[in-house]
Amino acid sequence: MDPWWLYLLVFVFGHMTCRTFYFFRASRISLSLIRYSQIIYLSCVQKALESLDTTMELVSEADSDESRLIQQNISEQISILKNNSINYLINMHPKFYRDSIVFDDWESSSNFLEERKEEAFNFWKHNRD
Repeated sequence: MDPWWLYLLVFVFGHMTCRTFYFFRASRISLSLIRYSQIIYLSCVQKALESLDTTMELVSEADSDESRLIQQNISEQISILKNNSINYLINMHPKFYRDSIVFDDWESSSNFLEERKEEAFNFWKHNRD
């Protein structure tokens, strides 16, 4: 009697094992890409906030009612940017990946970015030759 069924079982087991490991590898790569995109996004928002802070400092040197109004406007824009950017980032993640987000407000996202600042610096200093 030929054990052809044994060959078939070995093939099916090997195929399912290969597919399983491929799924785990693809999931790990996806989570790494999501984490890296979060770092890049937060660092872009951080750079925008730094530019707004610099603008507010330059405006504050002039002592007038218009400069105070501009400072107030910039402060409002900063708070809106902080709140909206984090909400947008969280809402853009599919529900399956929302568990991977370790922050829910600006302070916790700043801590997240501070812990991974080396990756952000590597992104921004990368030369495109």
